[in-house]
Amino acid sequence: MPTRRVKVPINKKAKGESFSKELEKSGRYMIGITLESLKTVGKYDLMNRTNEFYFRVDSKGVLHTRVPNKGCIELRENQAFLGKSDKLTLWSEFVKFKKDEERVVEVEIQMREEDPGKDQILAKKTFTIKCPSATKYEILQSKDGLTKAKLKIYAKKTLY
Repeated sequence: MPTRRVKVPINKKAKGESFSKELEKSGRYMIGITLESLKTVGKYDLMNRTNEFYFRVDSKGVLHTRVPNKGCIELRENQAFLGKSDKLTLWSEFVKFKKDEERVVEVEIQMREEDPGKDQILAKKTFTIKCPSATKYEILQSKDGLTKAKLKIYAKKTLY
């Protein structure tokens, strides 16, 4: 049995706001931290093997993450990890807020060395990211100064 078409009346005088006007009222940003490089000069391993590094990221008590999820970044003495083609993202988040409002996000990053039974914290730093802000590079250095991680902190405007 064929279906019958129904005409729906359309109000041509209705006024709605377009997507561009919505963007004028609010700002959407993708903020994040990526690992550019990691270099070590010292030995931290108890059994004289390679140093196993990983990062613990805490975003205002809402999100706790371990990067990489499984495994670790293995480096020998005087060796560097360079993420040239594929940067290792430690943390990222999409935020939306009113255009006149200034948004501040705090992220704590810990650099740790993995050992069986004991993981020691080499470095711990809290980063304050303001939106909007330009891309900046920070160095996360261990307490003894033998290991350094170069981090890229960005807050890009996005349409997503």
